[in-house]
Amino acid sequence: MGKPDFYREETKGTYNAWYFEDEIEGEKECYEGGQAAYYDVNRPLWELNPDKAVLLIIDLQVDVVDPKGKLWMPASTKMLPNLKKVMAFCRTHGVPIIYTKHQAHPSGRDKGLMHTYLTLLQESLIEGQNGAEIYDEIAPEPGEWVIENKRRYDSFWGTELEEVLRTMGRDQIILTGACTNFCCSTTTRSGMQRGFKICFPYDLNATDDPAIHEEVCKTMNRGFGRVMGTDELLTELNSVVDQGN
Repeated sequence: MGKPDFYREETKGTYNAWYFEDEIEGEKECYEGGQAAYYDVNRPLWELNPDKAVLLIIDLQVDVVDPKGKLWMPASTKMLPNLKKVMAFCRTHGVPIIYTKHQAHPSGRDKGLMHTYLTLLQESLIEGQNGAEIYDEIAPEPGEWVIENKRRYDSFWGTELEEVLRTMGRDQIILTGACTNFCCSTTTRSGMQRGFKICFPYDLNATDDPAIHEEVCKTMNRGFGRVMGTDELLTELNSVVDQGN
């Protein structure tokens, strides 16, 4: 398989520079094999099924999506047209949409260590403030589930997400939102460990660094789920619908 359009050349950085020192026999060939595997989408996997899937929208709140938000990520705004296409498909074909709202109590007593590492969270996504609300352009419709008690990167941790999925009889998650390398990838890892099949659309997840986004998508593709673009996602879903008609 050729490198996808969103490929970025590997670079020597602060944390991986030691990999390039004192090469040992066989090292180059091993790395070349590993690098190819991160983009391999041809191995046998599972097929998306609208009757088994949900669309999970993680933390696309005002503080994250609005250009005036305290945590604004431009990619989260840029991806909205594609996300709306997927949402329209889901609402037309009975695929449930589940939202998460990451928010902390104004007292700060429930913030935990992640607020120590991500200091921007100290003043954003505060329960009761407008910045913590779902961005209006993709607001939930009546009957769509909103998880209000997400307090950590992992959307399963301390929430009802798994119970809701099991009750619905859904074991496939089309996982979208922000941030690619924090809440989205952590939820993907957690969901896979619980036996859920994760679809991770690379143009429906957003973070603040394109290079980090690339590396996370590679890892998700190799070991945690299916990574694809919106067009491929909708083509596969529509194909299953057409076969059933």
